[in-house]
Amino acid sequence: MAEECYKRGIRLFVLSALTALCKADEFLVYGERQSSVIVPGFSDLETSGHLNWQFSSRKTSAAILDYVIGSAEANISPMYKNRVQFFPSNASVLIKVLQYSDEGNYTLTVQGAVTKTRTILLQVLGPLSDPLIFSYERNSSVELRCSTVSGSLLTFSWERGGSTLHNDTKYHLMEDYSTLTFTLTIRNLQKSDCGSYKCRVSNPVSVKESSYDLSSGDVCRQEVYLQWLVPVCALVPCGLFLIGSGIFYFIKKNMRERHEMSEETDHINP
Repeated sequence: MAEECYKRGIRLFVLSALTALCKADEFLVYGERQSSVIVPGFSDLETSGHLNWQFSSRKTSAAILDYVIGSAEANISPMYKNRVQFFPSNASVLIKVLQYSDEGNYTLTVQGAVTKTRTILLQVLGPLSDPLIFSYERNSSVELRCSTVSGSLLTFSWERGGSTLHNDTKYHLMEDYSTLTFTLTIRNLQKSDCGSYKCRVSNPVSVKESSYDLSSGDVCRQEVYLQWLVPVCALVPCGLFLIGSGIFYFIKKNMRERHEMSEETDHINP
């Protein structure tokens, strides 16, 4: 009996922990530095009462605003006066021109018939830079290395023709977050592998992409050469025709001029 109660207690503890984690995920908000972000309030806000927003981090804490539900406007503290917009319908706030110092906990407390509290964790991320792509030949394989200068919570992916590439017998993908580099290795390079590849770098608030036209390696260089050779060869007959026409024109013009000179000589000396 005691053992069964112990197991049941463990199950309830795990379930409670998972529930708490799920709720915490709902109240995690990401924002990009120098941009704006909305910190959500309550969708079922009461029609009377009082509420306030508070900010806290490991370094500081501050009052953001106070609001009497139903009144004309909120009382916003001086340090947030020009950076916060309040929405009375659901008590959410818009924070403008985000800085890393804005990262922390935002707590909304509503005091009405029932007191409700919600804490939202805001994480401020730096803007992404456009990824750079470099290629390296290794025997019959080619490596495409996609790198970005900075970022956190990054996700990399490689695409070709609108499809995301995955590890298989043809492609090998490797991530190195210490250097923010994502490498795509194309094994046993063939003509069908030549063309455009796209590297996509993203975090929860931004996406950046760069494309690379694979034309390195003997196989792809031969393919590019053939792409240029075909239209050139198609133009050769046209070029020969123009050259021949030009030569014929000048020969005919020269013969006409000689004929005219001969007629003038005959007219002078009858």
